[in-house]
Amino acid sequence: MRVSAIWGGTPAQNPIGPAVFEGYLPDALRDGRHLAAPAAEVVGDGLGAVPGALDRLRAGVSARKLVVTV
Repeated sequence: MRVSAIWGGTPAQNPIGPAVFEGYLPDALRDGRHLAAPAAEVVGDGLGAVPGALDRLRAGVSARKLVVTV
């Protein structure tokens, strides 16, 4: 038998999601037990910076998290 896909549902539909995203992650990010990866790279501020950020994304971004602050 060949497995073609595995579906586990969504975290919001089971107790794991709230345990991770509400119970663990906020405090763990705040106190450094968990680090977001890849590191965020701020590429602009405001909605006017979104088109440039999208152009950069379309040009090819590898292992980076592009952020536009609003």
